[in-house]
Amino acid sequence: MIASHNSISYQVDGITNEFTPLTYKFIDKNGAEKSLAQYFYETYNIKVNEKQPLIFVNKPWGKIFLPVEYCQEASLPKNFTRNFRDQQVLQQVKLNSAQKRLLLIEKLLSKFREDQTFAEWGVTIDTTAQELGGRKLAPPSVLDSRGNPKPVDDAYDGRMPLSRPLMMKRS
Repeated sequence: MIASHNSISYQVDGITNEFTPLTYKFIDKNGAEKSLAQYFYETYNIKVNEKQPLIFVNKPWGKIFLPVEYCQEASLPKNFTRNFRDQQVLQQVKLNSAQKRLLLIEKLLSKFREDQTFAEWGVTIDTTAQELGGRKLAPPSVLDSRGNPKPVDDAYDGRMPLSRPLMMKRS
């Protein structure tokens, strides 16, 4: 993950509810005891939500604790490609039409929005998709084995058997 307060990348080892930014204390480089919330305010001028769990990273000298709200996922897990079920789910999302993908994303986000844990942390999730303006191109057509044009969604959804490589044709 990437810490948004300093743009440093970390390999997360876990998450803990044992501490919060207010209850986790450490000794800074000047020998003063500080809470994580106090450190973030003094160092980055950031007010941290005090009621949230902490992500931790194991280092040879000890653990680094970071507030969840300032951590952004940077990549897929290393063993993601080994799990066949995860790959099937990924294929469904990748190969569906844009409308189907949007519905899947909205469904997932609504589960997070309804979770009380996020509300306790003060995290709200807006499930409204961002509208981007721009030039819209006509969708390409795919030729089936007989040379007849078919909608691209039919080919991607597996409803149209592909007997030869796809050929794109301008409309």
